[in-house]
Amino acid sequence: MKPPSANHPVPIQFHDALFPQPGISVSQFLGFNFPSQDPGASTAPPFPFFARKAPIVVSTSDLQLLRTLPIPSQSTIDALSNYLTTLVTDEPVSIVYAHLPIDNAFHSVNFPSWVIPYWLWISRLRRHVVLPWQRAEQWLANSLSYTGHRDLVADARSILHHLPWTGTTWAFSDPKPITSLTRYLSSNWFGTTHIDQQLDLLRHRLTRKSPIHEFEILPTHFIRLLLELHQDYQTNYTGNQRFRHIWARGEELSAPKCQQMRIGGVVNVNGNHWVAVVVDLRSSTILYGDSLNLSDSIVVPTLSWWTQFHTGHQFSTAVLPIGTQSDNVSCGVFALGALIHHFFPELVIVGQCTIRMERLHSFCATGQLELDAVSYCHHNPGYLLIFLSSDLILTSRFLRSM
Repeated sequence: MKPPSANHPVPIQFHDALFPQPGISVSQFLGFNFPSQDPGASTAPPFPFFARKAPIVVSTSDLQLLRTLPIPSQSTIDALSNYLTTLVTDEPVSIVYAHLPIDNAFHSVNFPSWVIPYWLWISRLRRHVVLPWQRAEQWLANSLSYTGHRDLVADARSILHHLPWTGTTWAFSDPKPITSLTRYLSSNWFGTTHIDQQLDLLRHRLTRKSPIHEFEILPTHFIRLLLELHQDYQTNYTGNQRFRHIWARGEELSAPKCQQMRIGGVVNVNGNHWVAVVVDLRSSTILYGDSLNLSDSIVVPTLSWWTQFHTGHQFSTAVLPIGTQSDNVSCGVFALGALIHHFFPELVIVGQCTIRMERLHSFCATGQLELDAVSYCHHNPGYLLIFLSSDLILTSRFLRSM
């Protein structure tokens, strides 16, 4: 998203009164009183909002007023923001709340031009942060009606009382906006971000349990690139620098110290389905798990080619135990569950009836690791300065990323 106009910034001395502060938690953020917004999709013409008149000198009471006055629709604000950036004049310019009824006492109050960037910030915060977290809160509330979920809901809400509402994740290999965590508390499809976060968690868990040469958890981009390599670049595999790290990882397959290794991953096939795979070097077997039990003509042949290229012998194939999916969105949860069950067989394999619980577990584990990472930054000088410097600009960084 475009940042608010540099020529008409909201004065920094007004930020504390007008915006939720970067350091507050998700729960505190949801308690912030945002102005209501016109939900309409139509775009009002910009001219009625602009006046050739000196604006008022904004006081503390005016700031409180801005917190309560409704703001225009998103499309109108976008049009006004674009118009403001092209406006060139030496005459005074002020902004009026032209979208309010004409008999409203504040319909014709002349505010400074930075009111439009203020509307822009508030509108997009409402759409990109408030709404996703409100939906997550509602999903949590609905989860209370499921037997055995109450403690997990309590844990999730505790995390929301401490998790910062803005910025990017610190604990995971691929930093993403904190709002990406709302996907766990929903019935939405897991994206690459969420699969990789859960693979990071599994890797951390295995590190505490198993010798380092007995496991490897591959990120999604590694297998995605391996599939591309198998399809289009087999002939110049060894000489292509783009695949150098894949070749180096493949060479480890035949190393004596890695012969007890199991390599796990989650793969996206056809752009719309997640499956789980394990390359077991102990038995020279490739295990493939698909919660929809669809036929595979891509993943196993790719892994068979790759393992044979580096070890010189053919791996057998087998089914990776996995639950049966009966909806259209939970394949990622099933694939992760199958992978976790393979490495921790004492855990019950994911089934359709436990999907909501698995999502709650995933959110709680992800949120807690993130909180631990933020706490670590606060208590270690090497990371503290980076955290504090980022914290001062989190709101503007967030807005620029949308």
